[in-house]
Amino acid sequence: MARRRPSRDTRARGGFLAEARRRGLLAAVRRRGLTHGLLGDSTAWLLAGMAAWALHGLRRAFSFAGDPAKYLQVKTGDRLTVRNRR
Repeated sequence: MARRRPSRDTRARGGFLAEARRRGLLAAVRRRGLTHGLLGDSTAWLLAGMAAWALHGLRRAFSFAGDPAKYLQVKTGDRLTVRNRR
């Protein structure tokens, strides 16, 4: 008896909403925009993906993701307060 090949349909893996819950909504829209918009033929997904990539780029450009110890120069007599980000 022949073995059945797994379906490549996105509904078999849970669909867009399941992916959005796993990765986050913007990440799922970015991925879907590339696969269905750029590689496929959906203009709506292409525009949604471009908007999601633009938001991603803006978020990365204006966020401080570096180590503060690299940019902070503490001199003798300065006070330093360390807090948790919660």
